[in-house]
Parts: sequence; structure tokens; C-alpha cells
Amino acid sequence: MQNKILIIGLGNMGMSHLESFIKKKFIIDIVENKNNKKINELKKSKFFHKNITIFSKIPKFQKYLLTISATQSRERFILIKEFLARNKTKYL
Repeated sequence: MQNKILIIGLGNMGMSHLESFIKKKFIIDIVENKNNKKINELKKSKFFHKNITIFSKIPKFQKYLLTISATQSRERFILIKEFLARNKTKYL
């Protein structure tokens, strides 16, 4: 399993998680369905590099070391259920 991390949601909590992992050597996938200001700021920042990929939907048939759901509690259960139906993760 590669050192891949998935962050679902890029609000304040998602950005905090991203900042903590960005300096380490991880491949980071981000799922954000809204094209918000934080994505545009991230793409322009010095932290954005080739190891970060942004998706609008949850990717399929991937393996992750760590998956972080940084969403509202109502959405969290639905998104985790959808993620686990088509992907694998070591830590959730």
C-alpha cells in the first residue's frame, strides 16, 4: 500500500489536516464537490505540488493508507459508506 492519503472535504478542518501532511512525503487526494475559494487559494499557494490531486467525486478502486472525512456529521456517514463500497483504507 502506497503512502496515499484521502481527505474528504476541504473546509477549515480539511485544510488543517492538509497542512499537517503536506510537508511529509505523501500522495494526497482531496475530494471537494464545491469549487470554493479554498481550492483556488490552494492551487496558487506554495504548498500545492504534484503530489496533490483534487477530485469532485470520491475516486473508485483505490487503496489508501489513511482516509480523513472532514465533513459535516450528516454527510459523513453517507460519504464513508460510499467510499468503503469501492475503496480500501488501512486507517479511517
